[in-house]
Amino acid sequence: MHDRATGMADIDALIDWCCIKMLSENNILIKKEDVEDFLNKIRTYHPSKIRYHLNGKGKISYLILSEPL
Repeated sequence: MHDRATGMADIDALIDWCCIKMLSENNILIKKEDVEDFLNKIRTYHPSKIRYHLNGKGKISYLILSEPL
């Protein structure tokens, strides 16, 4: 799901994919906020493994994982 050149993934697309995957495979309905909270927890415990990039308006738009978790 990430761009091969930059390693960045669009955060909105990633969140949508997570919600769809959880619903289709596990029959669990999650909200966008649930995924955002999960990503923030990863960043809290492993700050060097996850980075955010902002768009021109200062909104978090892209995510980079330095290695699989």
